[in-house]
Amino acid sequence: MLLAIDFCTLASKYDVGIMFSADTDLSPALEYVAKSHHPFMKVEVAGWRSDWHRLRLGVPGASVWCHWLSRADHDQVADTADYTV
Repeated sequence: MLLAIDFCTLASKYDVGIMFSADTDLSPALEYVAKSHHPFMKVEVAGWRSDWHRLRLGVPGASVWCHWLSRADHDQVADTADYTV
């Protein structure tokens, strides 16, 4: 929920907002920003690409660029810290 709130309320502070999620509960926030701030800013999404699934968010009637990321991309930025200690 906080991601959606920040994405909407901070939209005037950024040129491009990229939402990295396949959670369809965030679709209204993506659509709100895409439609209410256009053409001043762009919204884009990112998702994991695999052979068996391609989940991404979108906005009906709008062209939203998707940054497809692979397992290798994930491995480059993975946080391997153990936060349980």
